[in-house]
Amino acid sequence: MKEQPHKTIDVAHPLTRKDNYGRFGMVGAPSDRERSREENLADWLGSERVPGIFAKWHAEPKEAGPLVDAFLQGIKPTEINLLEQIRQHWEKVLGADGARQFVPLSVKDNILTIGFFNAAWRFAMDTPPQKLLIRQRIEELTGTSLGDVCFVPTAPKSRR
Repeated sequence: MKEQPHKTIDVAHPLTRKDNYGRFGMVGAPSDRERSREENLADWLGSERVPGIFAKWHAEPKEAGPLVDAFLQGIKPTEINLLEQIRQHWEKVLGADGARQFVPLSVKDNILTIGFFNAAWRFAMDTPPQKLLIRQRIEELTGTSLGDVCFVPTAPKSRR
């Protein structure tokens, strides 16, 4: 038998048997796993309710619009503006050498997340006095105080 191309598969019922016939052999023939599940369901529900029961349990698809709106509501413009200000003054905050080893990634809930490329540099900077110095310099340059600074590993810079 010839297998159906992917785009002709019915997306309304992704778990129906006919959609998977190319992988399991004959049209309409259940796999061993499907047969076992349907026999168990027939014992619980009665044989007339078994066909398509798994497709009915599948979650309904959601539209992307409300999900994107919910995501965007979680982003605060003040945090984005602060991060951009920090990026503009980054070399003044850490110096020329430090600015090459670290990158400001995000500001969320008054916490600045800084990515580091080299663990030795992170070891030197991830101390309470250094964190305090970073926060003080950012406050001097941007006028906004931060609650904390945290360091996370990030991929090395590409050499262009």
